[in-house]
Amino acid sequence: MNRVYKGLIAGMVGAVFMHIINLAFYYLNIVEIRFIDWGGFVFLGRVPHTLAESIYGLIIHLFWTGLMGVFLSYLLSDVNSRFSLLIGALYAFFITFVFRVVLILYKIPIFSEVSVTTNLLNTAVAFIWGLLAGEVFFRLNTRSKL
Repeated sequence: MNRVYKGLIAGMVGAVFMHIINLAFYYLNIVEIRFIDWGGFVFLGRVPHTLAESIYGLIIHLFWTGLMGVFLSYLLSDVNSRFSLLIGALYAFFITFVFRVVLILYKIPIFSEVSVTTNLLNTAVAFIWGLLAGEVFFRLNTRSKL
């Protein structure tokens, strides 16, 4: 299994848990936007309204996080388990920061004007994604060397 495939799998596995947590927060009315909304907005130009659009947004976001996992896999070359978690978490924080800056610079209201609670919890969930993606990549990497 090559590095791209391992990174894609790690990013997507992390994203599954990311979506479960985010959707729970959303349906409990704790956060205002879903990660599905990000994927839908990029390809539809607006937040998804129907079930089909939401599924489409989910698929887009899963592949996007898979791609982010591929980039992470190149940061994690020959890293032991302890550092893979740290690098994954820092990487997730970095990409969250970059995305927030872009949203604020381009003044996209639905994403740039969210509550502190939404911002904090979505950043925490992204941080969890980084931890999971780093751990899954490390395990796939060590498993393939056996």
